[in-house]
Amino acid sequence: MVHAFLESLGRIACLASCRNLPTGRYCHRKIEEQVGPKETDYAMRITHELLWRDWIGGSLEQQHVDILLYVQDLASSAENLITMARRATL
Repeated sequence: MVHAFLESLGRIACLASCRNLPTGRYCHRKIEEQVGPKETDYAMRITHELLWRDWIGGSLEQQHVDILLYVQDLASSAENLITMARRATL
């Protein structure tokens, strides 16, 4: 059960990045092509809320591990980006 909980924060962050701050609507081009913008906003909003409720309802230990994994993944992504940028300029 703990494994299914892990990395929820990454999914939450991904959904949050699809939210248009000025309008508050969730947008995703590929999903909108299939179901339309209103349905996309609704589905992503509900999914975001359910993931958040699940995450916040978990134990502090699970949340702690999930945050560490998320930060570790961010650091790894940043290192990879820096490495690729350095290679591109050589």
